[in-house]
Amino acid sequence: MDKVVYTHRRNDTNKVFYIGMGSPKRPYDKKRSSQWNNIVNKAGYTIEVVANSLNADDALELEAFMIEEYGIETLCNHTTGGKYATFNDEAKKNMSVSRINYYKEKGDYTISQEHKDNISKGNRGKLKGRIPWNKGIKTGKLTEEHKEKLRGREPWNKGIKLNK
Repeated sequence: MDKVVYTHRRNDTNKVFYIGMGSPKRPYDKKRSSQWNNIVNKAGYTIEVVANSLNADDALELEAFMIEEYGIETLCNHTTGGKYATFNDEAKKNMSVSRINYYKEKGDYTISQEHKDNISKGNRGKLKGRIPWNKGIKTGKLTEEHKEKLRGREPWNKGIKLNK
């Protein structure tokens, strides 16, 4: 119960340009995006705490609702807010350009052997996002009855020629 939802308004037009959620100190923090800083430097801003003493889920829900009501296009927010926040198209483009520029400046697209080894170590024992085909199926030894049924069957691959 320690979260707040807040807005930042431009001083020149009195329009909301940012909606946020966080700790009670977050509305006053100036570590923001370049777009936010450009607006603040040009127009100044006023902070309005809309709701306080919220739990995280309620704060996220209210933030997402308010962003949807104002419209992400009218705000400098990079995401739609809430638990399932998605980046807007401009933010996605900026991240892509930033990543491309990083590699252009670096001038090296290859991954070192040490980096590959570290990735390999990190992935050991992981399923890499795949769910095993037998997830949740109880396995064990076959009963004699089941073995007899299987013995009478024709092999599933009988008559299939293998390419060698």
